[in-house]
Amino acid sequence: MSKVDIKKSDGAKSGTIELDENIFGIEPNVAVMHQVV
Repeated sequence: MSKVDIKKSDGAKSGTIELDENIFGIEPNVAVMHQVV
């Protein structure tokens, strides 16, 4: 799993969180993103 820092509004680190690879580890379909946006 990927770990990401959590930051406060002043930019200071306040912790970390693990991101689920099933959601955040996918390869985006750029062609579909261009059609939608």
